[in-house]
Amino acid sequence: MAQVGFAVSHPALAGRRLVESFAGPGRTWREAIMGAVHKFERGSLHPIVDGLLRPGTAPDQVERERYEHPGGAFELVLEAQLVLFTDRPVQGAGPLLDHLLAALRPETLPRKVHGLRVFLAYEDGGLQTNEVLLNSEKWPAGEAVTAQSPAPLPDGSVAIRLFGLLVPAEPPGTFR
Repeated sequence: MAQVGFAVSHPALAGRRLVESFAGPGRTWREAIMGAVHKFERGSLHPIVDGLLRPGTAPDQVERERYEHPGGAFELVLEAQLVLFTDRPVQGAGPLLDHLLAALRPETLPRKVHGLRVFLAYEDGGLQTNEVLLNSEKWPAGEAVTAQSPAPLPDGSVAIRLFGLLVPAEPPGTFR
């Protein structure tokens, strides 16, 4: 098993840097590291590239939606939900994401790019891991929301992972 961390520094980020971490199992270190890299590619790379580095370069890999925040509008640039530890179908996390975005309203969000990551792991319907990070820091209000969400499956092992960037929306009439 290899745990691989990926760090991105950029002047547009709200924090000093954005850190993403993935585990990869394998028979060899190479396999384990490549498994973690593959998860990074599927779970975080596209929002980072499309939302932070080169807007519009991964339209088929990310979803964009407008998020109205009291401090100003953002675009949520979201990677597809990762489902781990099961091959069974799992409902999308849209309702959970809506609750998280509602919980984000009272937070002060400077006009910078903010990272939002959710990792939830369940065993037989019970929450085992509840990790919600805002700008690579633990976000207790988000963890309170996810603690109240139902398990995606009633039995067995399952985990879901969401990652997105909140990018300040351009004022109307301006172009990137």
